[in-house]
Amino acid sequence: MDGQITLTEAISSVTYDRYGKPYSTPEWMDKDRCELCRHWTRLPEEDQPPAGWGVKGQCDVIFDTKQSGYFKTSKTSYCGRYDGLFG
Repeated sequence: MDGQITLTEAISSVTYDRYGKPYSTPEWMDKDRCELCRHWTRLPEEDQPPAGWGVKGQCDVIFDTKQSGYFKTSKTSYCGRYDGLFG
């Protein structure tokens, strides 16, 4: 249908602050950001930086065969292993 947006577009048009409060995504944010990757999980509020300093999370992508685990990243970061929530 003309005029409808996809689920991916709808999800990428909203982002969240450190308290989990939603707001419209700024133009500069990449749609393939960590926040929308299935490997990323937002850290609890008590582990977030002060308001206005971004939102941190953990990435569980295995970067090579010798190293795996959780890596802290910003929600606006992205890497070559991006795997979207909806395929």
